[in-house]
Amino acid sequence: MQGNLTKLRADSEMIKQDISEIKGQIYPRTEAEAQFNALQNEFQSGDRLLEEKIKHLEQP
Repeated sequence: MQGNLTKLRADSEMIKQDISEIKGQIYPRTEAEAQFNALQNEFQSGDRLLEEKIKHLEQP
């Protein structure tokens, strides 16, 4: 019985470590994607503002 408990604890620790490693691989990518999307949205907003100003300047 004690041996099974020890094995379960060891398995649990290995699973926790695996989860930590997976999170370490996922979160940096997610953060980088979020930063990229924020920059992309900022540029798109800037593009729309420039288009509006150009249209305004083109009108007589």
